[in-house]
Order: sequence, then C-alpha cells, then structure tokens
Amino acid sequence: MIKTSPTYTKINDGLTHLSFLLWAWMALVFFQERLYSDSGFFISKVIHYETFWMELNRFMRVFSQWLPLTCIKLGFDLRTVLQAYSVGHVVFFYLIYLIARYRYQHHYIGWLLILTQTLGILWGFCAPGYELYYATAFLALFALEMYRNQSGFWHYILLSLF
Repeated sequence: MIKTSPTYTKINDGLTHLSFLLWAWMALVFFQERLYSDSGFFISKVIHYETFWMELNRFMRVFSQWLPLTCIKLGFDLRTVLQAYSVGHVVFFYLIYLIARYRYQHHYIGWLLILTQTLGILWGFCAPGYELYYATAFLALFALEMYRNQSGFWHYILLSLF
C-alpha cells in the first residue's frame, strides 16, 4: 500500500465521508426520481409481495432490497420505504467503503465507488439498482483481498469460488 501522511489521511477520510453524506442526502431528497426503469419495477414487486424479488437470476438485487424490505416488515409508510430503497444503495457502497478503508487500510476506494456512480450518473443515480455498480464494488473488495493476501495458489482458488 502507498504510505500517506496522517494529515493527508484525515483530509481524505473527511472528504470521502462528506461525499457519501452528500450522496445520501441527495438520495433522500430525490428518492422519487430514483424510481426510474428497473428500480421502480423491482421495488414495486418488493412492496407488493413483501419479499425479495429477483428475475432472471439477478441475485445482486438482494443487496438493494434488504433495507426497504426491513422497513416493510416493520410497518413503515410507503414514503419511508421508498426513501429507504433510495438510501439503501448509498448504504451498501458506504459499507463497502468502510470495509475497504478500515479492514484493508485502503485510502482511495471511496473515490472509486463514488466515481463509478458519478460517471454513470444517468443510470447510476437515477436508476441505482443496476447490478453492474454492485459488482464493481465487490470486485474492488476482491482485488484488495487478492492484493493484500500472499498465501498462495489455494487461497486464490478459494476466493474465485466465492
């Protein structure tokens, strides 16, 4: 890993956390706009059937549906469920960032996650449930694990199975 000064690390961490906070605020404010295309279809199925909804083996949808489904099970109103759906995408990427930052001591992954959403703003922010963005986050963690661990051939085989 690249050695960084403590001052740089504090500034970088603060700006990254602030960016995720801004992203979460935007997700709350613009939750209706984020119900575009597949996002609206899948959340309507989750609300109607009150369970995870996956079509065509799109299992990555579980990560976008757990928070609104929890809100449904707890009896929250529709607006809160839809806001939870919108913010749940931000929470997922923020959790990936926290794992990468504090478990793997990687300082830049937060910017990678925000950049993938920013570059794909039309589809990434307005229709946040696309599996490509979720796969990008998991691939970033996978790359960090492969880079960090030097335990040999069988470790890579085991990683590739999961």
